[in-house]
Amino acid sequence: LHRLCSTSRVVRAFVSVSEVPPCRPRSDRHAQKMSSTTESTLRYGRQGGSRRVVFGHGVGGLDLYANTFIRDMVERWSKDPRLSHIEFVVPIAPTRSVGLTGGAEVPAWFDCEKEESAKSVWNVDGWKVNREHLEDSMRAYVDYATRDGGALETTVFAGFSNGGAQAIFTGLQTPCAGILVLSSVLVDDNMSIDETPKPVLLCVGDTDPYVSVAAATATQKAIAESAKVEVELKVYNKMEHAACDEAIAACADWLAKVLKE
Repeated sequence: LHRLCSTSRVVRAFVSVSEVPPCRPRSDRHAQKMSSTTESTLRYGRQGGSRRVVFGHGVGGLDLYANTFIRDMVERWSKDPRLSHIEFVVPIAPTRSVGLTGGAEVPAWFDCEKEESAKSVWNVDGWKVNREHLEDSMRAYVDYATRDGGALETTVFAGFSNGGAQAIFTGLQTPCAGILVLSSVLVDDNMSIDETPKPVLLCVGDTDPYVSVAAATATQKAIAESAKVEVELKVYNKMEHAACDEAIAACADWLAKVLKE
């Protein structure tokens, strides 16, 4: 296994940080719905499309906590003419006890909590995670990418919060087309890096109570120093642990470039 923060690898990466104006409020018709979903996988866009996005939700599934914007966001992407050839796959994670929620059993890709002793140069916010869950969920992400005729090389691993961290962990170890995450950071640096060049987009808000800009910057640096990837970090003013309209639009622009038909 290769530790991500090692500087012994040849570095071929582009690093960019951009500041954007304050985010406008985002309408969300699912914001008041709090019942747990019973669906295992949602699909949007062209079924069997030539390109695919696997998008992982955060802790709590699609109807709890900060995740309630995800359905509307992905549906919005699927209706963008530039992305009409893409199939968007939104799976539901297994239900498990999560330390961050005080041990409550909720859908999550891996157990996680913050711990002071876990802090390091790359793990600025001090995330402590379950490695076995990460590895199991990586296999699940790969399965979602490759089933029904899909391919890693034409799939972007994406996600929000817990699901975004899983996308980073999975994408850096596979020959995927790219990695796109919202309010997410690197949570485990011990992995075997895939050599395939791929772009990475990190979007974070400067008022996010769970993912700090410092942590996102450390993630950007760690990835850029250790993998053959282009890493772009977008910081959104006054965006909390969520996704504002500007971030959602920027992600659509990025997908249109990365997953050309």
